[in-house]
Amino acid sequence: MTRRILIASGGTGGHIFPAIVFGKDMQKKGNAVKWLCGSRDLERTIYHASGIEPECLPLAGVLMGTKSPVKILGRITEWGAYFICPRR
Repeated sequence: MTRRILIASGGTGGHIFPAIVFGKDMQKKGNAVKWLCGSRDLERTIYHASGIEPECLPLAGVLMGTKSPVKILGRITEWGAYFICPRR
């Protein structure tokens, strides 16, 4: 049975490299794998070096503990624009 698998990893190689190994293993077993990452250059570089074209979300850090309404509104606007605007 073919499974559809979405792997979300980003940040540093410590999260991405294991995700790549796991995903490629799942592909060898006949599963359909998609990768999801943030928009940092490091993340895209690591994936592209492995021959993977991930779906990149406009993510940059977590807002936990942030009390600035400007930062919160800016981040929500970035995320909303990603999901509302058509992708290339």
